[in-house]
Amino acid sequence: MRRMSSWEKYVKKYVWDDERTPYLVSVDKLKRRQADKEIFIFVVFLAIPFTLILLAAIAQMVKAGNYEYVFVALFAISILAAVVVLHATKSWPAALYCITAPLAILLYFVVNGFSAKQGMIDQIIILVVLLSWLRYTVRVIQIARAYPDLPDPPPPSDIPELPTFTPPD
Repeated sequence: MRRMSSWEKYVKKYVWDDERTPYLVSVDKLKRRQADKEIFIFVVFLAIPFTLILLAAIAQMVKAGNYEYVFVALFAISILAAVVVLHATKSWPAALYCITAPLAILLYFVVNGFSAKQGMIDQIIILVVLLSWLRYTVRVIQIARAYPDLPDPPPPSDIPELPTFTPPD
């Protein structure tokens, strides 16, 4: 039998572990703990950029007095609220609302176009990332819909059973 090298062990442990990183496990085979981890990563992935978008919109309104960014700020707040609800309740309507994030960015590029500074490769990369994000959001919606019916994971078997105490007679 071939011994696993150290990098393979870490890849298996942190990148391709079905329990810790269940991104390639089909939704009907997920356990609740796996779904919790996947939704948590999605929430973090969505909350960080939309917090930055909110702060940038507020900065534009305060610094430049440009109040056309109020709609951007309100949309960012609504996405952040949906993320909080999704994380707390695993609600599929909140997950469904989260799909508007990549759709809104795609709509922005359709209406306004790309920057003149971006080359064709940059535009393709942006589109691939946005379409992948959109596809992954569909998976999160499926997970949130299936969440109430997902089985609880079995208790870990590596924890030794504690001896029971019996009082002396």
